[in-house]
Amino acid sequence: MRPFEKPVDSTVYRDYLQYVQTPMDLETIERKIKAGSYETPEDFEYDVHLIFRNCEAYNTPRKTDQMVAMGKNGAKEFRKLFSKRMKAYENPEESKKHSISTPSNPNKAKRLKIENSTELSKQPKPATTRISITASKAKSPVATGKKPKEAESNAPVPLHVAIAEVKARYPLRRQLKFLEPWEAACAKFFKELMKHPWISVARRPKFIYHVPVSKVFPELKQAYLSKVKNPMDLTTAEAKLHCGRYNGAQNFVNDVALVFANAIAFNKDGRDIGDHISIAYYDASIHLLKYTRWLSLEHLQKYLAKDDHVDEPMPDGLPPSSWKLTTGNRKKSREEMSSIVMNEEIEKSMEGDRFPATWMESETEKLLKALRHQSDSKKMGFFIEPNYPPDYTAFISKPMDWQRVQKTLKKRNYVKFGEVIDDLRLIFSNALKYNAKHKGTGNISGLAYDAAVYMSGKLEMAIDKCFCLFLIV
Repeated sequence: MRPFEKPVDSTVYRDYLQYVQTPMDLETIERKIKAGSYETPEDFEYDVHLIFRNCEAYNTPRKTDQMVAMGKNGAKEFRKLFSKRMKAYENPEESKKHSISTPSNPNKAKRLKIENSTELSKQPKPATTRISITASKAKSPVATGKKPKEAESNAPVPLHVAIAEVKARYPLRRQLKFLEPWEAACAKFFKELMKHPWISVARRPKFIYHVPVSKVFPELKQAYLSKVKNPMDLTTAEAKLHCGRYNGAQNFVNDVALVFANAIAFNKDGRDIGDHISIAYYDASIHLLKYTRWLSLEHLQKYLAKDDHVDEPMPDGLPPSSWKLTTGNRKKSREEMSSIVMNEEIEKSMEGDRFPATWMESETEKLLKALRHQSDSKKMGFFIEPNYPPDYTAFISKPMDWQRVQKTLKKRNYVKFGEVIDDLRLIFSNALKYNAKHKGTGNISGLAYDAAVYMSGKLEMAIDKCFCLFLIV
C-alpha cells in the first residue's frame, strides 16, 4: 500500500489533477480520524474507496496496468476488511461466536472503528442535508404480533418499525394472487428492484428509501419538505399498489421513480459542498433511477404503449425523473444499458492464477456455461467444436464455436465483456446464415438451423440476466 500512503506530488505528476478532482491518501485519512472529522463509518469508507478510484482514473488512460491492478486489489481487500470489522462493531456478541475480534482502541488511526460514530437507534443524528441510517436491533412489533405504536415526533424510528408503521396505514393490502394482471406485473418488477443490494432489507440496506424521511429523521422534516414538494417512499408505493390505489402501471412506476428523484433533489446542495454522505446518496439515487427505468421497461413490456416517444435526459445531464411506458423508451433504455455493459472491461486475474479468479471472469464463464445446460445438449451439440463442412469458409468469413470462446476467455485475451457477447452471438448467426436454405427441412442442416434459432434465444435470455447483474454492481 506504499503508493497510497502520501499525497500524490502534482509537481512530479503534472497532469494528475486533470484526471482526479479530489485527491486522497492514507496519511490524510489518518489525520482526519485523529481530528474527529468522520461522523459515520460511511464517511471513512468513502475516503478510502476514493483513493483507489483516483488510482484507476489516473492510471487507466496511461495504461499503467500494474497500478490499475493494485488499485482494484486494494479496493477489493478493503471491502472485505471493512465489512468484517463493521459486523464485529455492530454485533459484538455475534462476532465473538465466530471469533472475530472487535476493535478495542478507537484512538488508533488504522482501526476501522471510528470513535465519533454511534448507532442511530441509540442517539439521533444532528440536522444535516443528508440521509443515513443504521438499522436498530429492537424487537419488531410485527414479530410480536402487536400493532406498531406511532413514535414520538421528536425521536427517530428504527427502520423495521417505520416500515411496519407505514404498512399499518394500508390494512386492505391484497396478496399477489388477488392482484389484477398489471398489478401483479408491477409487484414482480418492484420485487426485482428490491433485490438490489443497496436497498435490500434482507441484506441491511446501505441506502434508505423505504419510509418517509420524517420517520427516521424527524429533525430533517422541515428542511426536507422545503425542497421536496411530493414526498414518496418505497414502502408507501408498494402498499398503495396492493391496496388498489393506482389505476395503471404508469402511475405506480411514476411514484417509484419519484422516490429517487426526490433524493437527488434533496442531496444536491450537500453534494455541491462536498458532504460525503450527500455525495453517496446523490450518486446512488442517479444509479437507482436509471436502474428503475431499465427494470420497469423490461418487466412491464406487456403494458408498454406502442409509441416511439422517448424521454430525453434533463438539461443538467441527469436521467429523466419520470418516463412514459413506451416501446420507444424501452428501445432507448436497452441501447443505453447495452452500451454500459458491453463496454465494461473484464477485470483479469494474473497469469498463473486459478481461473476464474475475478468476479468478472466468473460471471463471464457462467454465461458460457448457461449454453451447456443438460436439457439443451442435443441442440448445442452443433456448436461446441469446430466441425465445419468443407465449403463453410466460402460463406462464413469468421467461423466461431463455443470451445474457441472458452479458450480465448481462459487465455485472458478478451478485453471487454462485449467482445465475449459478440463472439457468442456470432456462433449462432453464422449457423443461421449457412443453413438458411435448409430451413424447415428434416436434414442435418435444417436441424442445425432450428437449433441456432433456439440457442440464440437462450443466449439473449442469459445476456439479459448478466445485464441486470452488471448494472447492480
